[in-house]
Amino acid sequence: MTKQLRLLIAVLSATLLLTACEDEPDFSTDGRLRLSYSTDSVKFEPLVTGQATSTRTIKVWNNSGEDLKIGNVELRSASNSFQMVVDGRSGTSINNLELLNGDSLFIFVRANLKENEDKQPVLINDSIVITYNGNKDRIILNAVGQNAVVLRNYTIEKDTVWTNVQPFLVFGKLEVAEGATLTVKAGTEILFHRGASLSVAGKIDIRGNASDMVLLSGDRLDELSPGLPYTNIYGQWEGIRFMSTSTNNIMEGVLMRGATYGIEIDTAEIVDNQWRLTIANSDIRTSKRGNLKVWNARVKAYNSVFANGGSQNVFLAGGEFLFNHCTLSENSVSALRFKESLVLQGSEERPISNAQFNNCIINGSSSNEVEVDGSDWCTYSINNSLVNTTSEDTASFYKQCLFNKSAGFSFRPKYYYDFHIDSISFARNIGDSTLVKVYPECATDLDGNIRQKGKTDAGAYTFEGEKSGK
Repeated sequence: MTKQLRLLIAVLSATLLLTACEDEPDFSTDGRLRLSYSTDSVKFEPLVTGQATSTRTIKVWNNSGEDLKIGNVELRSASNSFQMVVDGRSGTSINNLELLNGDSLFIFVRANLKENEDKQPVLINDSIVITYNGNKDRIILNAVGQNAVVLRNYTIEKDTVWTNVQPFLVFGKLEVAEGATLTVKAGTEILFHRGASLSVAGKIDIRGNASDMVLLSGDRLDELSPGLPYTNIYGQWEGIRFMSTSTNNIMEGVLMRGATYGIEIDTAEIVDNQWRLTIANSDIRTSKRGNLKVWNARVKAYNSVFANGGSQNVFLAGGEFLFNHCTLSENSVSALRFKESLVLQGSEERPISNAQFNNCIINGSSSNEVEVDGSDWCTYSINNSLVNTTSEDTASFYKQCLFNKSAGFSFRPKYYYDFHIDSISFARNIGDSTLVKVYPECATDLDGNIRQKGKTDAGAYTFEGEKSGK
């Protein structure tokens, strides 16, 4: 190597060294410079112990005007109920993080509360502490968890009563055997893991009420993202299937959310004066392949909402049906949907002998929300109701109805739907007020509010109830 070449290498090395020194950040130690955060607290919705929540994101900004070094990000969780990832590194204590001026980093956290001996809900308050330049910033973590009765591929073989002391968490198939009755008291929560289902060969008797509903949903009770709970998302669990041997079932005061096939009733011989299923004062919605699908059965429903059933909402193929003061509304995303809000399907093998819809709302995002297949085998009537239809033959099947008018529902982003009617709803005062004399159970609405005498609103809710603050 020549002297000139050695000299050139030395000069280049010195230049690179000087450049590296010049590029090295000069981290400020001034304690008056502060970081900023997207939130100062993270709250996780009530969850079942042993079930992890979705991940929440906390963003940290350095807009101080100087480069800062974070000495430590510490997860302080005495209960070991949270997990944390900071800037791609997982653990309970992450050290020496560099945050240049104008840059940001992410903290990811989720909750997974451990099982315990308590029967009552347990409140967990922990925190994440960020230490830098003598400052200790704190982000509060809050979660409420409750132990559950866990059932895995479980069969109920004798009469059984469930109460609201603890939630029930189902993995796989829950079966009610022929000859057995499952009675569910007000306020009980039955949560189904993904892929879980309820099969009824015997009988279920669910008795919730307006102030203490029975919840049937997936086991994710937290939010996928802020404002979007998992209960608003289709397909969190499978659904309920009533076998041909099952009859005299009652679902009263039920909130049912996020199933795949919703409620399905198998075909069986029609027995006069015997309802296979009665659905009362219930709100059933966000199933993926239909909220209610019936094959040749007698079904009664009143003061109930059936909404956003994915590919279809209410599908009735053969049998006898009575719907009083119900709201049937289909507003599912177009990628899922291919049927109207109400489908009646009759055939020689499965005729619809009588289907009545009284004081109902049958609408949705389409101009036509009633489909009748096999009309020669369908006897039906829709009375004193608000209906979306393009049918030209309304005189034969629709009595005292209003067509293609606004119900006044409130729709907001994140799949939020409120099926109460507003003050200018066309569903107001169009119902048959004498219906309650024949069916006294319709004297109150889904909220438990008394329907006004002399005027009756169509649908599951009365406007008077909304004004009372419920």
